[in-house]
Amino acid sequence: MSEKDNQAASQLPIDPEYIYKRATLHKRINELSYRDAEAALAFLRDWAEGKKHIEQLWEEVAVALGAGA
Repeated sequence: MSEKDNQAASQLPIDPEYIYKRATLHKRINELSYRDAEAALAFLRDWAEGKKHIEQLWEEVAVALGAGA
């Protein structure tokens, strides 16, 4: 990322990392579904029902994917 891109990103009203996680979480849950369908469904339900924040889900899905590797 260039210096100009970094400056523009720092001026956004929403954290770019949060945007990235929110935009790609479904792909990670999909990947998990091939390893552990029950866990993936539980994460999807938690997300859809607003039970967990994106950051928490991201970390938990990452751990679940790491455990399956």
